[in-house]
Amino acid sequence: MSAKEKTKGKFAGLSNEHGFTLAETLLALTCFLIIVSLLPSAIGIVLQEGVADRKIQTLEWEVFNSQLKREFRTGFLIIAQKEKLLIQKGSDTILYEKYGSNIRRRVNNEGHEIMLQNVREVRFTSDGHSVVVALRDIWQKEYGSRLMPFLSAGAGV
Repeated sequence: MSAKEKTKGKFAGLSNEHGFTLAETLLALTCFLIIVSLLPSAIGIVLQEGVADRKIQTLEWEVFNSQLKREFRTGFLIIAQKEKLLIQKGSDTILYEKYGSNIRRRVNNEGHEIMLQNVREVRFTSDGHSVVVALRDIWQKEYGSRLMPFLSAGAGV
């Protein structure tokens, strides 16, 4: 008796050289159909990632705008330059400026707090009584806001 004949008898129940059984074929087909049915949903999620980023950008703008208005209203000296806004608040000097594709906030020329991301351009302009903030993001969407002080006599806009 050869070694090949001994192993064939030992694993005879596990060796099936006749092909796939019907149960194995149905199981493989079921797995394939589940994967194929999930593909369109996965592709849709990947393609809509940019839309979600734009929605987040809108929310970030609202938060940035409300924080900027709060600091603007409590400041007593406001200087608006092209891409910078300087607010004197007590003994602190708060600076909002464009830094790369971000808008950052610095207090007394120290720190680096990112307030808004994905900014292509920003303009701070003063019209005597208020400051207008005009912003364009990297998706070419424009945002704007007018900052008004509580007391127009106390703010040097």
